[in-house]
Amino acid sequence: MTVVPTSATSLRFVLTLAVAALCLSPALALAQNPPPMPPRAISVSGNGSVHTQPDQASVSMAVDIVDAKLDTAEASVSRSVRDFLAAARKLGISDKDLASGAVSVRPEYVWDEETRKQKMVGYRVRRGIVVSLKELGKLGDLLQAATGAGINEISPPTLESSRAKSLQREALVKATQDAQEKAALLAKTLGVALGPVLRLSADDGMSAPPVPMMKASRMVADSAESGNSGMGISTGEIEFQANVHAEFELQP
Repeated sequence: MTVVPTSATSLRFVLTLAVAALCLSPALALAQNPPPMPPRAISVSGNGSVHTQPDQASVSMAVDIVDAKLDTAEASVSRSVRDFLAAARKLGISDKDLASGAVSVRPEYVWDEETRKQKMVGYRVRRGIVVSLKELGKLGDLLQAATGAGINEISPPTLESSRAKSLQREALVKATQDAQEKAALLAKTLGVALGPVLRLSADDGMSAPPVPMMKASRMVADSAESGNSGMGISTGEIEFQANVHAEFELQP
């Protein structure tokens, strides 16, 4: 049997106590200084919207021709685009607001029941145009000019506002105010004071732009009428929307 010297036993005892103290010290520190409690808070959402009359539009259109002869189809497309661009310039629309795309050409086929095969009948030639219209009052005249020039595809115009950025910010301000008012009302109801904002997030966006309403069978107005009134166009309103999510501290 081996006898451990007293001095060695004492040393080991001291080391054991030191290790135990190190292990207990974090727990003792937590017991003496518990982590702070999270602040009492309230979360709310706020909504804001602004309405305005549109004052400009984006119009996409195209001329699409199918003919047995490629050169005939290309000539027809070129003539329609050239005539429309000339008419648009007469309306005061600048070249920078007239974007005409490249010409696309592809063979056109039909199903032949007799041969049970696809039969080529000609060529489809297509060219698109996008117009940024800065004066909405000229929309009717623009559509008439397009149909008069032989443009045979016109998408519903997208109505816009030249003040979109400032109106979107106005909607955001209203949404923030709405969130703060809701939080203040809830705090008052609970009998506590509303403290500072702890978190705030926002998202904004414009509602689907209105599609101008046009009277049926009036894509080409009577010769005695012109403009939006002659086309029976009603533009409606654009709505800009914003939403915020806020968290406020509640104080006694």
